[in-house]
Amino acid sequence: MVQKYNKIKVLVTGSNGMLASAFNNLANNFFTILPTFKVPSNKDLNLDITNIENVKYIISTFNPDIILNCAAYTNVNKAEIDKYNARQTNVCGLEYLINYSKKNTKIIHISTDYVFDGKNGLYTEKSYPNPINYYGKTKLEADNYLIGSNRKHLILRVNGIFSDNNKDLNFFNWVYKSLKNNNKINVVTDQISNPSFSKSIAKILVDCILLDVDGLYNFGTKESISKYNFSKKIAKWYNLNKDLIVPVKTSDIINSAKRPLNTTLVYNKICKQLNLEEETLDLIFNKYIKNNHA
Repeated sequence: MVQKYNKIKVLVTGSNGMLASAFNNLANNFFTILPTFKVPSNKDLNLDITNIENVKYIISTFNPDIILNCAAYTNVNKAEIDKYNARQTNVCGLEYLINYSKKNTKIIHISTDYVFDGKNGLYTEKSYPNPINYYGKTKLEADNYLIGSNRKHLILRVNGIFSDNNKDLNFFNWVYKSLKNNNKINVVTDQISNPSFSKSIAKILVDCILLDVDGLYNFGTKESISKYNFSKKIAKWYNLNKDLIVPVKTSDIINSAKRPLNTTLVYNKICKQLNLEEETLDLIFNKYIKNNHA
């Protein structure tokens, strides 16, 4: 039987998202979890991190040891237009969580590869951030605010999160469902990253809590891959028609926001810290996803 660490209380924001959902399912075996939702069902607990009174009430009621902030404004294109709400969620929301929690409450914050400009790739934790869209700017501002807050914290920068839940909205499921329905899709060949699997991130977060890991860390998968080649890999896994995948350049697509082209993250720091072995996409597929999209 798994021991439950009842003394560690974790307040999780944005629990309707695929990462928070994966974390809650795993971490509930170890900690006392309070999952919160901006748009709750009847039985869920509401927390809008942009609402100061709401934040004050939830934190004072639950009195968490740790706050895991998975809430984010992630629509990259819309953020260019809706700058106020993007910043309210990605920056001010984190500020409120910090300012209205106790000084000894640890803050764990999920960041992104989009804090980098994508010109070179292979970014380490020491690489200089230079976001090229407003979404990335808000995430970097949040990172810097937390680092400068003099609070105990962990920042985990991830990219291209995908999951094994076929109900989640992510690149993996979009490709799979499109090809399954025999729909042609345009996929960029020049956007490269090492995508992050939600359950792998969740396990890292649990380990970091148990080992009380602090600081800034990157995470991803072993291989650096373009979205186009990732989509072809998905087609191969499920024996779907790869000819439905049309290669295009980022410049061919009309977007409100610029996209960094190569945001591959070097993550050997977290591997050494937690004694992890790097996972390939094929390993993740065969271990977690293979039977979930039949």
